[in-house]
Amino acid sequence: MKDGLANTFVCALLKDSLGEIWASSNGGLIRFDPSRPPTEVSFRNYSMKDGLQNSEYNRGAAMVRENGTMIFGGPHGFNIFRPTQIKDNLHCPEVVLLSYKRGGKDVITDSVITYKRLLTLGPKENFLQFEVAALDFTDPSKNKFRYLLEGFDADWSEPTSIRYVSYNDLPGGTYLFKVKAANIVGAWNEKAMQLKIIVVPPFWKTKTFYLLVIILILCFFYFYTYFRTRVLLRENRLLEQRVCERTKELEEKNRDITSSIEYARRIQEAILPSRDYIFNRLNNAFILYQPKDIVSGDFYWFAEQNGIHVFAVVDCTGHGVPGAFMSMIGHNLLHQIVGEKRITEPGEILDHLHVGIQLTLRQGRNEVQTNDGMDVSIICLHRQGKIKWAGANRPLLIIDPSGEVQRIEGDKFPLGGVQFQKERHFSTHEIVVERGSMAYLFSDGYADQFGGLKGKKFMLRRFHALLGDIHLMSAEEQQQALRQNFEDWRQNHEQVDDVLIVGIQL
Repeated sequence: MKDGLANTFVCALLKDSLGEIWASSNGGLIRFDPSRPPTEVSFRNYSMKDGLQNSEYNRGAAMVRENGTMIFGGPHGFNIFRPTQIKDNLHCPEVVLLSYKRGGKDVITDSVITYKRLLTLGPKENFLQFEVAALDFTDPSKNKFRYLLEGFDADWSEPTSIRYVSYNDLPGGTYLFKVKAANIVGAWNEKAMQLKIIVVPPFWKTKTFYLLVIILILCFFYFYTYFRTRVLLRENRLLEQRVCERTKELEEKNRDITSSIEYARRIQEAILPSRDYIFNRLNNAFILYQPKDIVSGDFYWFAEQNGIHVFAVVDCTGHGVPGAFMSMIGHNLLHQIVGEKRITEPGEILDHLHVGIQLTLRQGRNEVQTNDGMDVSIICLHRQGKIKWAGANRPLLIIDPSGEVQRIEGDKFPLGGVQFQKERHFSTHEIVVERGSMAYLFSDGYADQFGGLKGKKFMLRRFHALLGDIHLMSAEEQQQALRQNFEDWRQNHEQVDDVLIVGIQL
């Protein structure tokens, strides 16, 4: 029945001279053409409206006569007909609009809805219902319709006998309403009835509104950016003014601080022993002194006491101003120990210097928490050629004329700072050297400098090798070679520490 069969209770089957099948059923007579392809299979059903004696027939009450007429019998008689004389109605019915409703109520238009070809709806009139009719009156109830609203529907609707169609919530836009109709035998009128429908969207859904919103948004961003830029420029000018003022203040302060440090440098250089005084008392010696900052935490000290030349190379904790303060303390303490107390034994000098640093900085009294101290290499040269040396965390390097290197290690603790042992004593080393040997006292700044192709430390091994290459040069040449090698190694790297190297020919 879903394929068009009038009823599934078939009473009789007959084949006519045209090859078509006729069947009587409890739903009337059925004609079926088996020659059509399966995709076009259709049934033609006949009812009492077509002249049948009844919609029901008796089982087996059917026959075909010799002249080709067919007889089907039922409870109220029989029907006799010649199949070749039965012609289907091939009229393709025209479609007309009968009514236009909204919300179930008829809408009055300026002309009869049947003849209208354009319908304009307001924003609140976007729901509607149409009633249509097919102008074929053989059996109007079996006429079929197909609907399409272009711009809203994707495709034609399935054939239906329902003559009413509704659309709700149509968006603003232009649509074309189309209806096709078919009569009882399925003859479709391909010329569809058409009605153009214009739904006026609300103002906030129009292109004009969207354009206005875009313009307003662009204007908002423009003016926001404009005024924000003005505010930022004004703030930047104020900030630049403040920065200029602060920069000027900082420059003045920096100039004052720099001037103070420069003055401190002059004071520090002033308290350092005169190089002319040192070189007049030592036959062949040099001093390479290159602070990292304006003032230095490394310093050298020289004195002559009881015919003994005392030379010390001192590396104080830190560099710059803190190191310079420590160097002042070390210089004064050495002057007291050697100049006033006349102590010339290297180890004893370091013992007194250690105690003096702790007393000066109040270390170990739980008053001031400071761990500052000094690393010292101190050598005493006697006139008869005897050499005594002591070191605190610093070595002594002696290279004889043949190039043999002798390294004497100092005690492995500094002067001052935290002291875990009860007393700290420094050893004196008495050394016999060949005449013409070079003794080198130095801080760790040269060996710790970063540079070279890979940005690594210079290291003590490379430093010892360099001294071995230049020890036979004059003192001035050795100083120049050391300085040039340091700059070549450092290249663009920042100097990491104060550099102090003293070379003395024995």
